[in-house]
Amino acid sequence: MRILAITKKKTKDVWRRKEWFEIIAPKIFDSQTAGETVAEKDSLLFKRTIKTPAGEIYGRARRANIDLIFKINRIEGKKAITKLVGHEISRSFLQRFIKKRTTKVEVIQNIEDRERNKVKIKTVVVTATNANQKQVKEIRKRVCEIVREFLIKNSLEEFVKNGVLDQEVVFKIKERVKKIIPLRVVLVEKSRLVEK
Repeated sequence: MRILAITKKKTKDVWRRKEWFEIIAPKIFDSQTAGETVAEKDSLLFKRTIKTPAGEIYGRARRANIDLIFKINRIEGKKAITKLVGHEISRSFLQRFIKKRTTKVEVIQNIEDRERNKVKIKTVVVTATNANQKQVKEIRKRVCEIVREFLIKNSLEEFVKNGVLDQEVVFKIKERVKKIIPLRVVLVEKSRLVEK
């Protein structure tokens, strides 16, 4: 009975020492609040990764299927300032588009952005009808060109905000690929900063 009481007291004391910090999104997202977190010391927050639904920051319900991934890189008082390190679309959302007599084409690229950061991008194209090998090869080629062209002119943050959330990259891919075969969907499924 005494041991249980001591354990409870220790747990209570640990929580009492912890402080709340507001997580701040990068400037490209208007430095909005991306959530809150607790830590005993602010130094324990560095490099902590946070996943936040894009709809909460970007204010568009249709972006609820996209998670933005932030990493805390500095502390200012009770604010944890972050940088964007990637995004991902939920697997369940993607699965809705994959049906019989369609072809799923995945394109994974490692590219340097405008700021010379290495970024890994995964794009998925789902066709409306079965695609043959020649069509798949041409789809891959066009997706690679468009994504590379866009990313070398932009930072990862700009790529995610403009290319993914505002769908500039998606629209460009659709325009170029629909000439090969009818499409069901084009998604930039994931992006991730490759840490040095």
